[in-house]
Amino acid sequence: LQPGPPGAFDEAGAMGACIVEAGGEERLYYQGWSLPPGRPFHTAIGLAVRRIGDHDRPFERVSDRPILEGAAGCFAGNPAVLPDGRGGWRMWFQQGLPWARRDGAALPRYAIAEAHSADGIRWQVLPGAGLRWALPGEVAISRFWPWREGAGWRAAFCCRGDAWPYRLGLAHSADGTRWAREAAPPLQPGPGEDGALCYPTVFEAEGRRWMLVNAGRYGAAGLGLAVEE
Repeated sequence: LQPGPPGAFDEAGAMGACIVEAGGEERLYYQGWSLPPGRPFHTAIGLAVRRIGDHDRPFERVSDRPILEGAAGCFAGNPAVLPDGRGGWRMWFQQGLPWARRDGAALPRYAIAEAHSADGIRWQVLPGAGLRWALPGEVAISRFWPWREGAGWRAAFCCRGDAWPYRLGLAHSADGTRWAREAAPPLQPGPGEDGALCYPTVFEAEGRRWMLVNAGRYGAAGLGLAVEE
């Protein structure tokens, strides 16, 4: 998938977030980037599709417009989409909050929100759902990645402050809507990772649960792989 044409919501970049299968097609939910005046960036969530098994074929956008945008000039991004078990879909995404200003610079603020959809294309944000700031100095929560565990849910995510870099966290929930943080992080930074880990993706393979993670500040130290003990 290439960035969109000049003036499109994804003209400055198209960053894949997750792929799900539905109705004989692969659906790529992605984050589209633009660079509006007065702000470092703006993002919104787009959708592109291709037939299952047609791996040499590029994805095609379902619309030139985003399927989900932030409210009142705020951004939205990093979607994680799963079936809701009733024929519909759930999305957890990075919800932009009003920008902060410091010394003339615009600073992003964001947390996690949830949206529901009957068809995976038209979405309705669920008021009050998601994960909000809890740590001293926290200003951002990103890359929320949920999975079913037993009768409930767990999720990995990353969070940061203005004065401290991204770190990983875990949360659990009975319904996937109201979340409680867990005290222990799933993984600590190692040597050469500049005290930072971010953007987790959790998956199961060979009977075990694995986590892909960007190491260092915004992945500057590379891509890491961890396995649950």
